Amino acid sequence: MLIALFTIVSTPSSVMANDADLNKILERLERLEAENAALKNQVQALVEAKAHTETQMASEHTAHGDHQHAVSVEEEIERDSSDRLITFNPEFGYDFLDANTNINRKQQMILRARQDGALQR
Repeated sequence: MLIALFTIVSTPSSVMANDADLNKILERLERLEAENAALKNQVQALVEAKAHTETQMASEHTAHGDHQHAVSVEEEIERDSSDRLITFNPEFGYDFLDANTNINRKQQMILRARQDGALQR
């Protein structure tokens, strides 16, 4: 009998505590949903801005011609490589490291490459 009385008396307070916890959870859920909606809007705006920028750049490249763009990229690479401390020359590297090429003439090959300007640095 005492247990039944305790259960009846304690039930309303535990229900009220559960309601308070539930209200807190619902408030937090609403805040998170609002924040999520705001973040989705920001992401959508960024995606649209990126798409607009890419479309604009593509139209500029088409207007200027792809060939000019390719030449400017090659010029940019050449200009950047002239400022580098270490550069590469795949053909020279292959001939130099290949054990079956110029077996007794590696020194002459290096001197010729340096005279030709292949070994600037």
